[in-house]
Amino acid sequence: RRKVQELKEAGRRLVEERDALQSQLQDTRERQKREPEKNASEHSQMGELLAEVEKHRTRAEELRRTEQRLVQEKHSLQVALQEEQRRVAVLESRLDGGRRREEGAADWS
Repeated sequence: RRKVQELKEAGRRLVEERDALQSQLQDTRERQKREPEKNASEHSQMGELLAEVEKHRTRAEELRRTEQRLVQEKHSLQVALQEEQRRVAVLESRLDGGRRREEGAADWS
């Protein structure tokens, strides 16, 4: 009788273990079904982030090239300005020289 009782108890424990393992297996299967969706979502997000990074890198490179072009233009404009200022100084000097000659001629008359 005791043996029968022990066997029944062992059987009951085995059934509980089997049920627990089946439940774990079901949970694992459901989790595995969700994982591809999660992984696909994460992969998509990574792709979007990489695209965003590349967009900003491209924009930064465009801005760098624009800055270089503007720096070169600024230099060219500075050179042209200096040349014009030199010409103005030469012309003003001629003008002043002519005035002095006129004033000198007026003094003699």
